Amino acid sequence: MNKLNALRAFLIQYAPELKRNPDKLHISATRGNLESWLTASLSYGYSYDASIVVEDFAGSPDEIFLPVLLWLRTNEVALFQSMTGGASPISFQVDQIDAKTIDLALTLPLTEAVDVTMQNGGYRLDRRLEPPQIDTGLQIDIPDIPGLLQQLFGNEDQLLPDEV
Repeated sequence: MNKLNALRAFLIQYAPELKRNPDKLHISATRGNLESWLTASLSYGYSYDASIVVEDFAGSPDEIFLPVLLWLRTNEVALFQSMTGGASPISFQVDQIDAKTIDLALTLPLTEAVDVTMQNGGYRLDRRLEPPQIDTGLQIDIPDIPGLLQQLFGNEDQLLPDEV
């Protein structure tokens, strides 16, 4: 599943503690559904809940929350378009292990579409890219997501205090 791998790589790259200790991060797919239609196309899709677990995490949950939300802005655009003031489909749980560490679990819905096309007498599978975001006039442009995350979380001496 491409999105699980991409999300894992993004979190390891931009969450400082996960960059140092990537084995603390566990990502899996649960409650998956396979979708296909009785049409002339063999294309299909699947939807699932991505379960993200970070064990023995000594940072602020925000060091995981913000990168996940920024990743979703590009990789699961429809999720934000469907959130119109109702309950968020993104849930989390925090277990306080001791005064300095937590276990953090996030669950978020993801979808992937696969196009099956004829090519040179055979078939080809291609992952469909996310559709472009519909301009509602409410989006903010974040031209440098890596720079933003590096500024906020890249230098451990400059992390935001928990009370902010």
